[in-house]
Amino acid sequence: MSTALPFSLDKVIGALMIGSWVNSILYVLEWVEVYRYYQIGSKDSIFSKLTVGAALAVDTVSVAANYGIVYGYCVTHLGEPSYIFFTNGALYLYVITTGVTAFITQTWLIFRCMRACVHSTKQYIVSILMALTAGAALAGCIVTTFLIIKYPNAEERHRVINSVTLWLVASACVDVAVAMTLLWQLRTMTRTSAFQKTRSVITRISRITLQTGTLTSLLAVLVLVTFLADKASNVTIMFGYILSRCYTLTLLYNLNLRSRIVGHGSDANSGGLPGHGHGNRPQTRPYRTPCQTESLGGIHVHRTAIVRIDEGTGAEDTEPRPSSLQTEDLNPSVLYADKQSGRV
Repeated sequence: MSTALPFSLDKVIGALMIGSWVNSILYVLEWVEVYRYYQIGSKDSIFSKLTVGAALAVDTVSVAANYGIVYGYCVTHLGEPSYIFFTNGALYLYVITTGVTAFITQTWLIFRCMRACVHSTKQYIVSILMALTAGAALAGCIVTTFLIIKYPNAEERHRVINSVTLWLVASACVDVAVAMTLLWQLRTMTRTSAFQKTRSVITRISRITLQTGTLTSLLAVLVLVTFLADKASNVTIMFGYILSRCYTLTLLYNLNLRSRIVGHGSDANSGGLPGHGHGNRPQTRPYRTPCQTESLGGIHVHRTAIVRIDEGTGAEDTEPRPSSLQTEDLNPSVLYADKQSGRV
């Protein structure tokens, strides 16, 4: 005769296992993106390199805590129903590392916004408010961790409602605000650009920025909703596992965006140089005029012109050239995506 358990194994252990599987997949993807970053970002600033290293280190600890939680429920305390109602010790580490990972990513994105807003007082103030909100989210995470340690019984999880709400709502607000700020800047650049191909690339960046910013905010809201709906289950922890990895992947995806956009820009901007598809002007020599630069934090648009000097007459023929685009972080150098010359 079987004895009915006072809880659902699907919501308690099954949710942890599913979250752990997805967490492992995303963690492997992190390593792929980190490897790609250190290949293309070797000349980036120390700040960016330390940010990536810190995020990966914290995530490694978070993954270890994730495995510790699952191991405790599924191996060490298997067959002990009473253990289900107490918080696994590794959960404390998981909660704090999730908050720290989010703070690292948000700090880097906010700093990027501030660099783009150095000439706008209003936008600079918005960036400061976003930084304060990110700090409030981290504070809520720290308070949540201490309350979980103080009240480890699952029946007392209602005591952390306020701190969890502060943490996740503030975090979601920062994610949306950062995405909207960058999107607004990109739209401004689109309106002022005279080149159709440049506008096309900026629109593509805008779409990616919106997608990466809303993903983490939606996950944060989902974690909060599932927690408030069923405080005794671990479904909220399952989504929390995914949230932590998505923050770091957002950071890495923004840093590695340059390789994807430059590849796109090379094809788009390869209008051809004299002697390469311009059979009517084989005797002209191309020169680039000084470029006009528009900057958006880690995104730099360079407008150039090609000046052709006829060697026979000395006459100059200047034609505008679609701008090249660079998405290098924090320590940029001029980048031309020139398919004919083979340089990126």
